[in-house]
Amino acid sequence: MKKYRFRKAISDIKYNIFPSDNTCYICGGFCMEKRGMLCETCAKEYLVTGDTCPKCGRPTNNKICTDCNENSPKFIDGVTSFYYDGKGRSSLLSFKSNMHRYRARLYAKYIGNAIKEKDWHDIDYVVYVPGSRSRNIKRGYNPSRLIAQLLALELNTGFLSGSLKRINTK
Repeated sequence: MKKYRFRKAISDIKYNIFPSDNTCYICGGFCMEKRGMLCETCAKEYLVTGDTCPKCGRPTNNKICTDCNENSPKFIDGVTSFYYDGKGRSSLLSFKSNMHRYRARLYAKYIGNAIKEKDWHDIDYVVYVPGSRSRNIKRGYNPSRLIAQLLALELNTGFLSGSLKRINTK
């Protein structure tokens, strides 16, 4: 546990002292835009563009997707920013388990952009789904909380902590 905390502290210090304005958050390549977060190649592979399901936000031909048709979701509307395969999946898993906290900025920015495109003006608060206590302790942070905090800043709205509770359903 001490070794993990030491590595985490060194990683945080390194990132905060030597910010990389022109480095891609996914592959480490060069970004043309300062603070661009994604290089051109990763943006093409990683970001969802074009038509999406109006219900869940999955990439589709702007019609309700098969999943939503077969099993109507319990929510009204959703957005998708990233493909969850290839680099997108490995990036998210790395964020969750390998101390790549800085990627929360990337997720919050692009989720925020997708929400702004939907023109949702009535968002009062951003909440997060709590992670398991043992995983949060092991990681040193709750990934969904971190994204939610930054998303609230991105959307200029409130953030509620502790509004949802994790329960054991087994």
